[in-house]
Formats: sequence, structure tokens, C-alpha cells
Amino acid sequence: MKRFLLILVLPVLAMVYLSSCSEDVDFGPSIYDTSTPYLSDVDKWIRENYIGLHNIDVIYKWQDIEAESDKNLTPPRADTVVPFLRVVKKAWLDTYITLCGKDVMNPIFPKQLLLLGSNSYNTDGTVTQGTAEGGKKIVLYNLDEFNPSDSDNVKKSIRVLHHEFCHILNQKKEYNIAFEQVTPSSYTATWTNNSDKVANAAGFVTPYAMAEPGEDFAEMVAEYVTDTPEEWNALLDGISDETGKAAIEKKLELVRTYMEESWDMSLDELRDLVNQALVEIRKGNY
Repeated sequence: MKRFLLILVLPVLAMVYLSSCSEDVDFGPSIYDTSTPYLSDVDKWIRENYIGLHNIDVIYKWQDIEAESDKNLTPPRADTVVPFLRVVKKAWLDTYITLCGKDVMNPIFPKQLLLLGSNSYNTDGTVTQGTAEGGKKIVLYNLDEFNPSDSDNVKKSIRVLHHEFCHILNQKKEYNIAFEQVTPSSYTATWTNNSDKVANAAGFVTPYAMAEPGEDFAEMVAEYVTDTPEEWNALLDGISDETGKAAIEKKLELVRTYMEESWDMSLDELRDLVNQALVEIRKGNY
């Protein structure tokens, strides 16, 4: 008898449960903001040209959780954002896509760019120009000083992008440890005490390259692809120490090999594309 009653009760309970679920229950207002966000012209441009094309989000409005809490940082002026991103797309994103294709590069590109208007000053007196975080995010500073009509200013900005992106490439595929053995005893935490001339003579393209091998590799890439052939040759010709010059040339060959073997990419073709883009930007074509 108990068994019969149980069989009858279960369908009744199921009917009660289904009927209660079908009713509209008012749980009160949502704790989340479900309204459609306002999109400015800058936001719409980013959605179309970065998120839509490359799945890269761009943060330019102030979000304290995204920036270092121990530094005095500010967001960029809104009127600098789109001109800067146009230049970045032309002289960075598009150069790699031209060489390797969107299907290859889009998964490798960082998923987020954080733009800040101010400089990032460090306690040792240096200034951080950019950082690459975990292969997914690049932070760029000092956007308020960006001037698309100033070729040196543009080159400096693009150089930072290629440096930081090189870190991401190295995180995906490590470079040959032989690179670290070219000038193994010359890396130093006190690189800020050295001039360009001293760094070049020791086998480094910049003083910052002396900080550690990973920065050395990224500086090699950034310097080479943003220099014209004439500028690169002038750098080498200005080094009186033949040992230092030979070290830089050896590092360059290892960087070339890495790009070719790891990414099927010609470093010289990349340089040509970057320099062509910089010429077009100087003409206002971006």
C-alpha cells in the first residue's frame, strides 16, 4: 500500500514543481548592470578595427584595477586614442599579418592593450615605456606625448610595440640559449650607468639590452626592424670595438634564425614592412 501511495505522490509533486517554474517570479532588481553600455565614437572605432578584426580589446578609460597602484598614472586624452591606434595597426599589427596571415597572428597577438596617458616613473630614475603581461596584455604609457606628425615620436612608440610583442613571441616559443652565450658576462643590473657608446662596445644595441638576455633579444628585434638599413649600418660603423660589433652581428644572426625557424618569418622582410609603414605615416597615410 505504501508503495502504491509513493507512486501516486511523485507525479503530483512533479506537476507542482513544473507549474511553479512556469510562473513569472519577481526576484527584485539585478545586482548587475544590465543596461546597454554607451559607446562613444572611439569605442565604436575600437570595436570595428581591433575587437572585430583581431579580438584585441583596448582599455583607454580609467580603471584603477588595471594599472599599478603604487604609481601616479593617468588615462590618455580621448582625442589621442584613435590616431595612436591607427599608427599602431599600420606599423605593427598589419606588418605581421602581411607576413604570416591573420589566421596565424590573431591567436598570438595580445588580447588586450592598456593605454595610459602619463609616464611610468620608477624609483631608480628610469621610465617604463611598456610592459607585456603573461602574453595576453600589453601596457603602453605616455600616450599624451604621442604626436603622429613627429617621426621620431612615432618611431619610438612603434619600437616599444615591437619590443613588447617580441617578449610574447619568446613566451610562445623560446629562443636558442646560444643567444645568451654571446655576451654572458656583460649583463648587469646597473645598465642605467652605461651610455649607448659603452653598451655598443660591449655588444649591445642599447644600454637597456644589458639588463638581461630576454631584454637583449627584444631590443635587438625592436632596434633592427624600426631602423632603416642606413641607420642600422651607421650604428655598427660607429662601434670602434670590433669585438662588440661582432657580438651584435652574431646576435642578429641568431634572431634571424629564430624568426625563420620558429615563426616562418623573415626579419628583413619585417623591417622592410615596418619602414614602409613609417614612411606612409610620415606622409599622413594611416
